[in-house]
Amino acid sequence: MSMIVQIELTPLEPYFFGSERSAVYGEKLYQLALTRSYYYRSERLPSQAALFGALRYLGIEEPTADFKVDTGRIGPASYDLTDSGQTDFGMIHRISPLFLADPAGELLIPAPRNHRAVKLRDDEGMGPAFTPYAAYEPVETLEGVRLIPGKDDYDEKARDEGEFFSLSSGRLRGGMFSTQLRVGINRQKRGENEGGFFKKEYVVLAPGFRFVFRAEVDEAYFRFPAGQNELRRTLYMGQGHTAFEALVRKDGVDGLLPDTAKLTAALASDDYHYRIALSDVYYPGGVAELRKASALMLAEPREYRVFTTRYGSGVGARGRFSKKPLLLRLIRAGSVWVFDSADRAEKFDRLFDSEAVAAAHEHAKTAGFNCIFSIDK
Repeated sequence: MSMIVQIELTPLEPYFFGSERSAVYGEKLYQLALTRSYYYRSERLPSQAALFGALRYLGIEEPTADFKVDTGRIGPASYDLTDSGQTDFGMIHRISPLFLADPAGELLIPAPRNHRAVKLRDDEGMGPAFTPYAAYEPVETLEGVRLIPGKDDYDEKARDEGEFFSLSSGRLRGGMFSTQLRVGINRQKRGENEGGFFKKEYVVLAPGFRFVFRAEVDEAYFRFPAGQNELRRTLYMGQGHTAFEALVRKDGVDGLLPDTAKLTAALASDDYHYRIALSDVYYPGGVAELRKASALMLAEPREYRVFTTRYGSGVGARGRFSKKPLLLRLIRAGSVWVFDSADRAEKFDRLFDSEAVAAAHEHAKTAGFNCIFSIDK
């Protein structure tokens, strides 16, 4: 038997996630970029793979310094987005996309990118109701008829990257992120004329806010204290090994996705069909193929590199941690595809069901990637 739990991660200090600073491919160029770069900026949100790793760690009942774990509970290796043949995750079935929760417990998602440019109204970051573009204009291109936002709607410069959409109120939220700059010396370059000075921009999450995701696991995965429906643990995440408090609860959690009625109501249209990325999307065929399949794609890329950790007998220190040289380009959560006909929307959906992509798509959904929400006429 399986159960669905909700996991809340509260950073106890500034954190640093991801950040492949330079878009370079191949191990030699990657190392060159690391030694010549001096400014590193954290991602605001952890990746889905980081959440999956946090869940695996929470399944280790008694962590030890010699990495002896029960692989029957958490699987022999961490999640690898590029390995669709990876199926053994022990008692873990799948996880949801990432959400933010405010101090009142209201769940937020990255605002779909087809909202009109607005400014948040007050210091608490409460904005107006989400308002999608009023209309799109058809344009003839070499790829056929495509849509562009109306001139009165689109203003990329005015858009606040910190905006989120409340699944409870349908309003825009912002102001929950700030940054903290830290400086240091790269010991590999110390003593050289160019110097080893570097800056790292950490992220600070506003008090009361936390990261939230849901997970489907075997009932035996978590052992809750007698008479209680929640448990607390401390774990460390990100490049800076930031301390997070993890709260796991099983009471009142219905399904991997919360109620999305407000999102549907905000984007319901008599003229257009929408596909909204609730989580980062990985498509092996390339971003250009998804763009061509839609009438309009409003998307932002995210660079992602696969890091893996392996446990079990015969795995030494050198083989425990590994990094793949290929730098992937994902499509960020909040990206939107717009379609002017049902046929065009259905063809887009079928791209993920094709023989070449289906296995990778299903594997991505295991870790909460590729959660694409459909809104049709």
